[in-house]
Order: sequence, then structure tokens, then C-alpha cells
Amino acid sequence: MYSVTRGLQPQYSTVFVFVVTILHKQYIIMSSYKLTYFNVTGLGEPIRFLLSYLNIDFEDVRFELEQWPSIKRSK
Repeated sequence: MYSVTRGLQPQYSTVFVFVVTILHKQYIIMSSYKLTYFNVTGLGEPIRFLLSYLNIDFEDVRFELEQWPSIKRSK
């Protein structure tokens, strides 16, 4: 397996990973996320929790069960 930090001393490896992480965060193109799910605690709730915990902006679209047939037809 190829290692990016192969041959570097441990302290330089840590600095390398830190610098690459900082550069990645500065130049990353942020996507906008939209979570569409029922207005219940279900499979969507862990995703909502994770996005909120990571401070990722997302559009939280919740709908009631009665609205599902019309939403399904429109997709």
C-alpha cells in the first residue's frame, strides 16, 4: 500500500497532514444539501443530527404522510 508520508519523519508527517487538511478546507467547493423526509423521527433523524452536529448547512424539508402521494408523483 502506498503511503503519502512514506519516508518522512513522524513530526513532518503530522505537519504535512495538518497543512493538507487546512488547504483542503480552504479550497473545497461547498455543496448545498436538501433533506426531504417525513415529519417523524425515523431514518431521516440520524442524518439531520449528523448534519447539525457537523455544522453543515442544509435545507430541511419535512412533510406529512398525507402529502406523500402528491410528492411521489411530482418526482
